[in-house]
Amino acid sequence: MPSLPAGATPAADELPALWADLGGDDAAKAWRAAWRMAAAPAEAARFLATRLEPARHAPAAETGKLVEALDGDNFQARQAAARHLEELGARAELALHDALKQNPSAEKRRRIEALLARLDEGVAPSAPDLRDLRAVAVLGLARTDEARRLLRALAGGVEKTSLTRAARAALIASGGAGAE
Repeated sequence: MPSLPAGATPAADELPALWADLGGDDAAKAWRAAWRMAAAPAEAARFLATRLEPARHAPAAETGKLVEALDGDNFQARQAAARHLEELGARAELALHDALKQNPSAEKRRRIEALLARLDEGVAPSAPDLRDLRAVAVLGLARTDEARRLLRALAGGVEKTSLTRAARAALIASGGAGAE
């Protein structure tokens, strides 16, 4: 890891503010926060273990209602459901594939297929997703056993999510091999 200026190692009580900076719009500030966190690898890994968890599929109750709304009478409700499913991204993919197996109406099928196509194209990460991706970079830089354990856990999340992919890449880059 490159050397950091004196005083760059954060105190434990600074970690929450650095965590917030990781998700900010100011990329330079976010990466300064990432490097500061990485300067205290053990503390950063312990802190991030309390903030990060593997990506999971969205709850079936939530996705089921949204998928049903794709075929409703209200155009605005259909649009809102499609936007929400798109925001859920890969976390909603299982529900979308399951819905296709149910012989949906032509309208619902068209909307589901369009959502799945956008998932395959990839979407820009949301602010919380971006913060989590930057946190994964911190874990990759930390190169501690605790950081690698957390990366392995994150790498076991939903396959196509950016968090899972980033954790797998960070594991490989940090010499911790891929997800088991």
